[in-house]
Amino acid sequence: MITPRVTFLRSLPPAGLALVLAAPLSAQLYLKSSHVDLNVAYAATATPERGAGFGLYAHHVSALAGGATVDEPTDHTVFHLPDTGGRYPTAGGILPFLGQSGQPIWLIPQNSPPNTVPWVGFGGYGLAGAEGAPAADFDSFDPLPELTGNSTVPAVRVRYLSALTPAGADFALWQTGSGGAINLLFSNRPATTAPQVFGLRRNQHIHFNWGFSQPGYYRVRLRLEGTIGGTPVAPRDVAVDFAVSVLPLYEQWRRSGDRFTAAERATRGIGGPQADPDADSRPNLLEYALGTSPRASDGEGTAPALTLAATTPGPTPVLTFKRLADPLLVYRVESTPDLAAWTEVWTSTGAQNVAGPVSVPAAAISTASPRRFFRLGLGHIE
Repeated sequence: MITPRVTFLRSLPPAGLALVLAAPLSAQLYLKSSHVDLNVAYAATATPERGAGFGLYAHHVSALAGGATVDEPTDHTVFHLPDTGGRYPTAGGILPFLGQSGQPIWLIPQNSPPNTVPWVGFGGYGLAGAEGAPAADFDSFDPLPELTGNSTVPAVRVRYLSALTPAGADFALWQTGSGGAINLLFSNRPATTAPQVFGLRRNQHIHFNWGFSQPGYYRVRLRLEGTIGGTPVAPRDVAVDFAVSVLPLYEQWRRSGDRFTAAERATRGIGGPQADPDADSRPNLLEYALGTSPRASDGEGTAPALTLAATTPGPTPVLTFKRLADPLLVYRVESTPDLAAWTEVWTSTGAQNVAGPVSVPAAAISTASPRRFFRLGLGHIE
C-alpha cells in the first residue's frame, strides 16, 4: 500500500471529533507508445530521489521532460494497450497458454510492434541514463549462469509472483525464437510449466512478448532478487500495470465531459491525482473516489460526515461517506484518540467496493477517551 499524505484536517465541535483526508503519493502516467524499458537498478544507499535496494523504472523518452530520457518508477506508470495495433484475432491453436481458440488476444510483440502500442522490454543498465552505462553497485552482483548462460557477468533475477487480472483472464510473458520456437517464461495459469523467473545481466537489453486474453486492467507483480558475495540481498517486490483495450475507471472519469483537456491531463499540477485545481483541499483522486467535482469547490454537504450514535456505555462516532464501485481503489478508515497511534477500523477494495453510502463506526467515546479522530485514506491494490 502506498503511504498516504494528509491533505487537510477539519474539526467538528463540540463532539470532539476530527477528520483527516488522505490521498496516495503515486502519480499515474499513461504510456501508450514508444520504446520503454523496465530498467532494474540497485542502490546500496538511499538518495533524495529513491530508496536503497532494488528499483524498477520505466526508462523512456518523456515529452513532459522536453524530450529527455527519464527513469520513472513503475508505480507511477500504466502501459495502455489499445485495440488498434494491440488486438489480434485468434489464440488457442497458436498460443495454447493464452486465451481460447477463436477468441482475440492483446499483444505487445517482442519485435517491431506498431507505433500505437508501447514497446516494453527490460534493461539492466541502472539509472545512469544511457544503455551500456554501468549502474551504481549493479556490477557488484554475482553472476547467475544457470539463468543467463554467462559465468562472469553480474545479474539479477526477475521473478513472477502473481497477476491481478479481469475474472478468468490469462497473462503470459514469452520469447519467440528462430523458427517460431516459443520459450514461455511467465504464466498465471495454474500448473504451468513456465519457470516464472529469468536472469537479467548487467547492461543487457531484452524484449519479450506480453500477452493478455481479455480487455481490462492487469497488475503484474514481480520480485527482484540477487546476491553479492554469495549473500542474498533484500529482494524488492514491484508491480507493472497494463490497461488493455479500456482505460481504468479513474482515467475514464478524468477524460469524460469537460473535466480535463489532454494538455491538463499531461500536467500533473492540474490533472494529476494529487493536483487540486479547484483549491478546495481535495486532490483529484479524492474528488473521484467521493463523487465530487475537481473543477468546482465542494460545499459541506458533499464532505464525509461525522456523527455520534447513541450507544451504551458511551456514544459511538460514525464516519459516513460515498463509495465508488471501482475495484482498483482501496478505501481505508483509521481512528485514534490522540493523533499518535492510528488503528485501522475498516477497509474496502475489489468486489467489496459497492457504490453507495458507507457508515463506519469507531470505538465509543468515554470520559477516559473523550476525543476521536478519523482518517480516510485511498490507495492502490498491491
